[in-house]
Amino acid sequence: MVYDRALRVIVWNRFLERATGLSREAAIGKHLDELAPNARLHGITAYLMRALAGEVVVADEFVPRLRGTTELLAAETAVACGDDARLFWTLSSYAPHRNVHGEIDGVW
Repeated sequence: MVYDRALRVIVWNRFLERATGLSREAAIGKHLDELAPNARLHGITAYLMRALAGEVVVADEFVPRLRGTTELLAAETAVACGDDARLFWTLSSYAPHRNVHGEIDGVW
């Protein structure tokens, strides 16, 4: 996935379609807060801002998610999900996305 400088989705790949159940057409143009309202609680907004400033960032911890949704879960909620086959954990990295002139125009 790639976000522009305003944190709106400009690239949404097939893996994300399968993982979230959200089509490319539905995701493109959506703001991070629309897709994952609790992204700030997981530090994702801060990671994205650091990447927009030119830094390559790896998240500090894994984030639990439920396949078929864009929801980011609290660790306690994930533990309560137990053996739910939809549960998976992600450790994300974020890097500046540059245009043909080398200017940062987003983050991926």
